[in-house]
Amino acid sequence: MPTPTSSVPTHMTYAIHLFKLAKINSEIKYVANSVNSNAPRYAYPAIIDIYAWQKAVLVQLDQWAACIPTAQDGNYYIRTIMLLRYHSVRMLLLRPSPNLPRPDQDALRHCYSSAEESIRLYNELYRKNMLVHNWITFHSGMLSTITMFYCILSVSSIALTLEVEDFMSNVRASLNVLSAVGEHYPGAKRSRDILDELAGPISRWLLKKRWEQATEPEITPSTADYIPGTDSGLVSATTQSEILDNTSWPSLWSPFDGGFDGQWLSESYGSADGANLDGIVLSLLDDFT
Repeated sequence: MPTPTSSVPTHMTYAIHLFKLAKINSEIKYVANSVNSNAPRYAYPAIIDIYAWQKAVLVQLDQWAACIPTAQDGNYYIRTIMLLRYHSVRMLLLRPSPNLPRPDQDALRHCYSSAEESIRLYNELYRKNMLVHNWITFHSGMLSTITMFYCILSVSSIALTLEVEDFMSNVRASLNVLSAVGEHYPGAKRSRDILDELAGPISRWLLKKRWEQATEPEITPSTADYIPGTDSGLVSATTQSEILDNTSWPSLWSPFDGGFDGQWLSESYGSADGANLDGIVLSLLDDFT
């Protein structure tokens, strides 16, 4: 029996599915990113446990991605764009925000996977000559790369298991996309150059962490992780000193040198030195304003 015409995905089918994602995106911005304490309460119910809310929204997002319409011809481009939107909203949910300034390690691991996958999808579009050289691509590609850097430096279990070759492959993919977009947006080339300068020190830092892991076999990613808000997730003073002994941030990353002094970013949450992190991100966003 032939498939009914109504079951074949159309442009409107994809549009309706994106409207559903836009609704989730709106909730995330209202709950996690709103800085207006006088926002109307009728828009969304009061959130009692924001971490439980975050986990529930993550499930909604994953269900949304699983239900992306698929046509017989595959519609590779449309599906890829929808997946990119999915990972963009996923990162918005999981990375630090005004009302979720200290995401737990599990959230940041999910955030890292979305940043990595977003870079991979953009690189695939670039290699297939299907990349749209617009401001959205510029912004998304750069933000995905910054998010990837942040998660690597914040979550020890990522840094201690990530192969440097894989890290550099992701960086090259991101730089390729930004180089292509830079033909139309000069700011993309500037951002590419800054990210390129950051990638070298981070790769050397990753190598040093792997070497320390090999020479200190008793230290595992699970014991090195710091989960905010729980005493059980803190590293003992002895273990911490062993991890951080003779460790310093790469000299090329000067804005962080005084602020974190070689520690994981997660160990410096809430410190006044967060302005250093703001400064380097703002330098990347100058061309957007």
